Amino acid sequence: MAEFIRVNSKDREFLIQQAKVNSSRNYHELADILGVSRDMIFKYMRGDYLLPKRIFDRLIELSKFKPKKCQIIEREKYNRKTFRVPLMNEDLAEIFGVLNGDGHLSKINHEISVIGNVKTDDNYFHYLKKKFENVLGIKFKIEKFEHYLKLRAYSIDLVNWLCNQHGFPKGKKKGKLKIPSVFLSNKKFLEAYIRGLFDTDGTIYLRRKNEPVVEISSSDKRYLQQVQEQLLFLGFKAGIGKNRVFIYNKEDIGRFFKEIKSSNPKHLNKYQKYLKLSVGSIMV
Repeated sequence: MAEFIRVNSKDREFLIQQAKVNSSRNYHELADILGVSRDMIFKYMRGDYLLPKRIFDRLIELSKFKPKKCQIIEREKYNRKTFRVPLMNEDLAEIFGVLNGDGHLSKINHEISVIGNVKTDDNYFHYLKKKFENVLGIKFKIEKFEHYLKLRAYSIDLVNWLCNQHGFPKGKKKGKLKIPSVFLSNKKFLEAYIRGLFDTDGTIYLRRKNEPVVEISSSDKRYLQQVQEQLLFLGFKAGIGKNRVFIYNKEDIGRFFKEIKSSNPKHLNKYQKYLKLSVGSIMV
């Protein structure tokens, strides 16, 4: 059995805030001390979750404050969430692209997450939820915040498998990203991987004279160079800038949406608008 502590809202908020003040830390740093995520700090503060006794005791130590009224609750220990080791296929390759795009693996609480735009990515995130669950065999949850969406699950086994078997970094990704080598010798897997990457870290837009641009962005220069190399390998005329890889050629962009494709409705809608503009200009 595991022990959790229920504290009234006033004391709970004071306990956490005073721990932050006394330790001279911000919420990110306090989260590191407690071994949880920053988001979890606020969930504890709101009362979304009971305080585990280990964290409750540490907060008392930091805050020098002990609530007078609190209730100890015993629950069954958290069951280790095991995932189904998947066979390598196009669905898994697409998921890997998503994770190298807007995905994140926490080194603190074993969270696997993907961040998206709350205004434009709702349909896409429901698509991702279904794909992640079908391929990986564990439940994922979509959370909506004021400015972003978050698809997440917790699994120490999945995080360790992604890191140890496929080279995904925990925590900060800059300078650590790479395309898994298994995709470099398989055209279909590589296309699916780039699809997941484009759908999360990419965009299509129109520049002067309604000319389309397909773009994938990253602050990791070495990783961008690898993405460009693989696009060139697939036959696309791909250029590279400071934080982006891009395709300007209209024929290549048409082939990109035919062969790489997209699973994100916002990209497909933009491409359809471009096609309509293109047809209109020809008719004029």
